[in-house]
Formats: sequence, structure tokens, C-alpha cells
Amino acid sequence: MIRDATQEDYAALAMLEEAVGNMHHAARPDIYKPAAFDKENYFELLENEFVSIFVYEDGTADTAREIVGFCHMSFFDYGEEHPAYKDVVVAHIDSMGVAEKAQRRGIGRALLEHARERALQSGAGRMQLAVCPFNEGARALYDSAGFRVMHTAMEMPL
Repeated sequence: MIRDATQEDYAALAMLEEAVGNMHHAARPDIYKPAAFDKENYFELLENEFVSIFVYEDGTADTAREIVGFCHMSFFDYGEEHPAYKDVVVAHIDSMGVAEKAQRRGIGRALLEHARERALQSGAGRMQLAVCPFNEGARALYDSAGFRVMHTAMEMPL
């Protein structure tokens, strides 16, 4: 079941966000800090009208429900005055994750579809995200869900 996140979900989301963050830190410690999920910042995000955070709960009516996935999405309106982009509302997936024990069960795809529906309801004309090359599982999911490369970010360590 997918539902909006609440303040009571902080501990479960912190564990999932930290797993995602630590995977990035392990792959690129030169860029990413060890994960930390700030409670005050999370509560502020929940109140932000341009942010949508939702969770995937696993379990049945007879068993305890457990949060095993999440998606954090922000909305941006480029407006007519933007120097480069056409006037469009963009839904940007800032962070998304599924607990390792729950992966390969369609939860990530369900979260993406929910994000797509929410983006459409919000009037967004495009949904986008960033994914690191080392995150092959996420890249495969996004490719199979219909995401295409929009641009490529490059770096040169100095």
C-alpha cells in the first residue's frame, strides 16, 4: 500500500534514506558524505506544498505493516521568464529507495507509477530524476519505466 508519509514515519524513512545515502558514499566517498537524515528538515519537507513524500507499506491486515520503500518528489515551475527552459512544471524525484530485502518485487515500479500519477494530478509536464552510473539496478528500473537520458553531467576532479 502506498500512502503519504507522516511525522511518525521518520525512523523508518531515516533507515531507508541512510541506506541510499551510504550506498552513494561507499561508491563515491570523494563526493558523498556518510548519510544523515535530519528530523527537523524532514518535518519541514512534510509541510512544504511543493514537496510530496510517500511510502510503500508492506504487510496485510493480519500482519504488522512495515515501510519498505519511499519516494521524495519536488515540483518546480520554470515559468515563462526562465532563460532556457520552456514554461513547464517539472516533478523531480529527489530520492527514492526500497529496502534491500524487498527489492525485485515491483515496489520501485509501483512507487514510480504513483509518482507519475501524482505529477499528472499536479499539472506537471515532465518528471525527471538523476541517477549515478554505479547504481545499475536503479538505472535499469528507470529505463524500463520509460525514463530517457535528458543530459549528461560530467566532472573533472582537480
